[in-house]
Amino acid sequence: MGGCLFPDEVLVGTNFKISLDVDQCEVESHRFCEVPVSGPGLVNRLVIITGIAVPAADTQTFDDTFRGDIFVKTDFILNPPDQWLNIVDGNTDLLQVTYVALADINNEAEGNFIFAVDETSTQRNVDGRIQVNIRAAVQGNVTLARVAYQANILFHKAS
Repeated sequence: MGGCLFPDEVLVGTNFKISLDVDQCEVESHRFCEVPVSGPGLVNRLVIITGIAVPAADTQTFDDTFRGDIFVKTDFILNPPDQWLNIVDGNTDLLQVTYVALADINNEAEGNFIFAVDETSTQRNVDGRIQVNIRAAVQGNVTLARVAYQANILFHKAS
């Protein structure tokens, strides 16, 4: 995404919420690859969505641990007539596996820091766009600059 001007640092506190959008140039190296598969159940597609989110979340403190949510709106759209529910053993949620890793953190002063991922998931928004959800924690005088993600989704693509 050459030419993007990524956001300035955002001061975060307890229960922070940061929404990032691929279409708003807030994610680097966003890609997806759709692969034909055979099963399980009615599944005939695997999509792999990757990128590097740029939350620029700055704590500006040493002592407190801050937990919050980072939401990454991708540009992969899953709309009817494609199916993602009731395709394997009556699944009622999107069939997904999501990975997240620290890509860049700036320790702004000498000392220890903590970065933790408490939970990850991927969902389909009401507009059909796939969104990666990251529940994270940071401690220390740091800026959580970049977080890498990969979401793997199974669905049934209509012919």
